[in-house]
Amino acid sequence: MDDARERIRDFIWTSYLEGKFSIALDDTTRLRTSGLIDSLGAMGLISFIEKEFDLEFSALELTVDNFDTIDQMVSLISRKKK
Repeated sequence: MDDARERIRDFIWTSYLEGKFSIALDDTTRLRTSGLIDSLGAMGLISFIEKEFDLEFSALELTVDNFDTIDQMVSLISRKKK
């Protein structure tokens, strides 16, 4: 899943943070609850993950608990791939 972490991190950095924020983006950085990514950005991130990892999320899975940090996203991807 290290590859998944890197792909998600790169997407987040280039799509939402590069040139806007000077932060150290790591796997525990709070993205939604800190305001780094807004609701439209979250939808773009979810769409990227669905396409990149050939997944489809239910409405019940689209929570801040699953998409606030890279760790949470990778955990969700891992559960869905089993």
